[in-house]
Amino acid sequence: MTDRETPDRRLPIPRTMRQFWLLARETLSLRLLLLNRFVIILLVVVVASAGATAFVEANDEGTIEGTVVDDDGDPVANATVVLEKVNLKNKLVKQTQTTGPDGRFRFTDADVLEFRIYATADDRRTPVRRVHLLYPSQPKRLTVVLEGG
Repeated sequence: MTDRETPDRRLPIPRTMRQFWLLARETLSLRLLLLNRFVIILLVVVVASAGATAFVEANDEGTIEGTVVDDDGDPVANATVVLEKVNLKNKLVKQTQTTGPDGRFRFTDADVLEFRIYATADDRRTPVRRVHLLYPSQPKRLTVVLEGG
């Protein structure tokens, strides 16, 4: 026997196995797998989670800023702005800032979900305003209005 006449030594695949393989290959095609509703829902959840995480990471500087104005909308200089938050030990922590000539204030590194804020100047005071954020360190811009005067 020469090389040309060497018999094929592979085992023959039974016809039923070949039919099973073709059926499985047809059923599990990439197109059908990608169009499966469970795969689509899973992909949507993963993409939405990644997007939300990226947004929070990009916007987590923890800055609470704003302007103190009077009843007429004019900025109030040298007003004291008080930010109150409750820490993990259920203890009230206060931070204060004094507004500049343009009535602006800024608290940095405010890693809170909920806080209260009010301002005082001379004999005037704002009502205490309770603010709830969507995530810790979310930047927030506020306008605080002094009453009376």
